[in-house]
Formats: sequence, C-alpha cells, structure tokens
Amino acid sequence: MIRYLAMQIRILFIMGSLLLIVGVSLASPDQLKLLDKEKFPDEKEVVYPLVKTTKALGLFSTKKPFRAREFFSVSVPNSIGAVDTDKNITFISLKSKDLVFDDKKKDILLDFEGEDILFVPSFSPDIVGYAQTRIFTMLDLKTNKSKRYNIWQGTDNVISKVDVLDPNNNIFAFDIDSSVDSEVVEGHKTLLLSQIGKGGSQHLIASRHIEPDVKWVVQNSKLVLLNTKRIMFLDKKLAPSELKLTKALNRKKPKLTTVDDFVVHPSLPFAVIVDVKEKADKSGRQYKAWLAIWHQKEPIFIRTYMGSEIAELEFSPDGKWMIFVHEQKNINQYYAARINKQPPYIGSIRLLGSAEYTEATTWIANPTSFVVAENDKLRVWDLDKISIK
Repeated sequence: MIRYLAMQIRILFIMGSLLLIVGVSLASPDQLKLLDKEKFPDEKEVVYPLVKTTKALGLFSTKKPFRAREFFSVSVPNSIGAVDTDKNITFISLKSKDLVFDDKKKDILLDFEGEDILFVPSFSPDIVGYAQTRIFTMLDLKTNKSKRYNIWQGTDNVISKVDVLDPNNNIFAFDIDSSVDSEVVEGHKTLLLSQIGKGGSQHLIASRHIEPDVKWVVQNSKLVLLNTKRIMFLDKKLAPSELKLTKALNRKKPKLTTVDDFVVHPSLPFAVIVDVKEKADKSGRQYKAWLAIWHQKEPIFIRTYMGSEIAELEFSPDGKWMIFVHEQKNINQYYAARINKQPPYIGSIRLLGSAEYTEATTWIANPTSFVVAENDKLRVWDLDKISIK
C-alpha cells in the first residue's frame, strides 16, 4: 500500500528554481521526476481596485481608496467582509465590475489598536464572530447588535486562535497564550472550549493545558493536536479520543524538528505537516512537507516536498482545494492543489499567481474563490471555473 500510494502522490519540489511535479510515477518518495508547472489561466484572475464610491446628498458620487485592517469570509454569496481603519465592519460584494460596499456596524473594536482581530470561519448567515485580546464578540447582522463575552481573566494572556468546533451548538475553541508584552513564562498555554450565544449565555465546557509549541485544528467536531513529540485527538470535552488511531500515527510519525505549519482536511483522513530546520551549513532553513494518511488501519507518512519556504497552507470552505504560498524574493506565489476523494487525496497543482505586498487573504464560499488583498487592489481566483483532476 505504501508503494502504491507513493507512486501516485503528486509532489512539489523546489530547489533554487520552482518546479512542479504532477502525476509522477515514483519508485519511492525520494526518487522524483521533475515536470513543468501548470499555470492558472490568466483570464480567470480578476483584479478589483480597492475603491469605495460614496454619494453626497444623493447627487454627486466620489471615489476614494478603501483602507482595510482585516478581511474575513462571510456567508453572503460572492462577498467578503472587511474591517476598515475607522473600526467599522463592512461587506464587500464582488458581483459586478466595481466593488459594492455594505456597511454593517460602526466602531466595532475595543480600544486596543495594536491587537489582532481574529475572525472565526463563517458559521452562520446571520452572525459574525471575532476575538480580540481576551474578548469574543458576536455581531447579529439582523439586528445590527453585538454582544461581548469575556473569555479570559487577567492581563498576561490573550486569545491567539479561535475556531468553531460545533457550529450547530455554538461551541468555540480558544487558544489562550502569553501576550507579547507579558514577562510570565508558564511553560504551557490553555486550550479552552466554550458555548457562546445560545440565549445570550456563555458556558465554559472544558479547559486543558497544552505545550507551547502545540498546533491544533478542527476536523469533524474534533480537535487534532500536533507538536514534534506527538499527535493527539480530543473530543468536545477535551478528552483524548481516537486512541487506536493516535497510537498508530505516533508510531509511524517521522522525526520532526520544528512544526512550522499543520493542516488537516475538514472531512477526509489526511493532514499536511510542514517541518523546518536550520541547514547544516547555516545558510538558511530547509522545509519538509509530510502527507499523513490514515484511511486504513495502518497510517502512512509520505514526504512530498523538500526545499525553500512554503507556508500558509489552508483548505477551501468546501474542502475541494488546498492553497499554499511559496515566497521568492519577497513576492508571494500562490498555489492551488486539487483535493480528490480517494487517496492520496492531493491532486494536480496550479500556480495561481503572485502578490508583491500581501496584506490579507480570505475565501469566498460561493463561488469557491480565493482572495488576496494587495495594497490598493483585490486579486480573486474563481476556482470553480477550472477543471483539473
């Protein structure tokens, strides 16, 4: 089975110049045949100037640059959300030639200008959820009212990540980590589950200390945790689950130096792990990407990449695509890998395009599109329009 999967895996290999390996036949994961890369059709990339048109007294229209602090995904078709520099939430429609702005909420931020705003993936057509410092806010788009929930007491820790564990029951997972300004080093961080917003209430479900280098993601209402030592699954009460699978994965797991990135497909039994270490000659860092597959009793790990930096791996909302970035000379090159329903899951890879000054990225769920905010424009790739295996 290992040899069979290795012969079908699509492999990306970058060493100096960028090459894509698609549909190769392999005797082993380390014997690679290099083929030319495929480029996403240029005509399917749409660039929108980030310009907002306003009307004065209903008579005259003026255009001015739109400056955003954050972008995020929303449930509205062909739209994204943004937080402008005046601390307002607005939805941006990309249905027409020009962007259409729909202001939703004024002055939504707390008085912590330097803190990040962490938006949760879109989980409701009527609710937008976001975290800042130790507060989680839920904005009701129907009433245009918001409610804030205090997730963590004290001043030495902040919310460093938030995700939806169970959208039907409003259960959210929070990563509570030491703040940048804190001098307290406790040797751990806290993983916390809370049910928020049902009837306006807040209920702490469970909390658990985890090691500082642990990365976690949500899959099928479970949490998957990884660091260099082990892989672990936790249920909706933060109790260990999938014990047989956990044991098998840890038995097969390759030796890792530093986990730089870690993504798990939202429904299929596979993950991609990016490991990084310093080169022996101190000339830079070397990245390795491992594909972990556990559709059968014995999981396998296949090395799919070794070279210079790849980062920012993420799956599309429908799980049909995986995006990742390769940086060359301060320019971000964005790639899309098609996800198949059968092992080894990762299919053909396309170079979407490049962005010189990426400020943010987000998704449009309908149609499935990847959006890059770059200075004064939005680059949009409609992935539903390309047909590759």
